Amino acid sequence: MKNYVLMFVVLTIVLILSILVFFIVKNQMDKPEIKNLQIGDKHYQVEIVRSEKDQIKGLSDRNSLEDIDGMLFVYDDSRIRSFWMEGMRFDLDIIWIRNSKIIGFTENISYQDQGKSYKLPEKCDMVLELKSGRVKNDDLKIGNKVEIK
Repeated sequence: MKNYVLMFVVLTIVLILSILVFFIVKNQMDKPEIKNLQIGDKHYQVEIVRSEKDQIKGLSDRNSLEDIDGMLFVYDDSRIRSFWMEGMRFDLDIIWIRNSKIIGFTENISYQDQGKSYKLPEKCDMVLELKSGRVKNDDLKIGNKVEIK
């Protein structure tokens, strides 16, 4: 009888620890990846998105950028990218990046342009979305180096 009670206690502890580890790992996986980004002498806190699911969602359904300056879409390859404003609630500037250098801008995109898509006719491997007006206010230029810190 004592062996059954001991086995029950041990199995219960193992089950509780397994559930605890699962939720800790899941919580860590759900946290967005936040990095410092430097463009010239400007510094930005950006959320990095790498998975296709997160890239498709982007900043949709958010009311603002909250505690970050923007979202950086990082891709495994370099090709022409297309972005749309589906589900957006605020205006954006899009910065197109290849080989860690700015290659183009699409500025002051209205969140009301829900059906319109935006793309640069050049290949890129990263795209940065910032609040509308930041390209001009921060004096960003084509050719600026982009560094993830």
